Amino acid sequence: MDPFIISFLAWISLLSFAVSFLPQIVKNYRLKTTIGLSNVYLLSYLTAYITCIYYVFHCDLLTAYKVFVPLELLGLFIIIGQRFVYEGFTQHKRFFSIVGALSLAGLASFPLGMWWPLEFGMTCGWISSIFFLTYQIPQVLKIFRQKSVHGFSFLFVSIIGLGTILELVVSFAKPLPVPTQFMAIRGLAFYILFCLQFYLYRTRA
Repeated sequence: MDPFIISFLAWISLLSFAVSFLPQIVKNYRLKTTIGLSNVYLLSYLTAYITCIYYVFHCDLLTAYKVFVPLELLGLFIIIGQRFVYEGFTQHKRFFSIVGALSLAGLASFPLGMWWPLEFGMTCGWISSIFFLTYQIPQVLKIFRQKSVHGFSFLFVSIIGLGTILELVVSFAKPLPVPTQFMAIRGLAFYILFCLQFYLYRTRA
């Protein structure tokens, strides 16, 4: 595939991931709650993105990843901030304590990337892949137990699904490192599963 097309698709894919947070942020704002999102889902998502930042920069992925992955992490922090504003610290003490610990651990790991950039980057890539593989499971289980998708944005899921499909194409056409290919395949599978849940529980959204 032409390098220009690969680069273009990568930019669109990563743009989709960054923009995808907006519908969920708007939904949370309208409902004045983040009740539709699982604690473990958000914490796993955060871990995946913190390690993905190191993977992207130390393994020298395409510029699109270096631009948009930090923006995606910012979008996630906005949602976490909404949880603090709408529901308070006392209601989610353990959640916010873990968020703080993960953030500090991410910052404290910075020197490792300076000493062993490639090794540390690939290690973070695989850690990120593991969390990206599993982070949506708690959300799937939450929806299944409640038999409802209330508070969870379908547009959020769908834009991620679009980005995942494009990333899958890019990851094999480039080709990108195996962790990136692995994450794209995983993302497509969960998108299909979320679509099924929205179909089954749509009347209770």
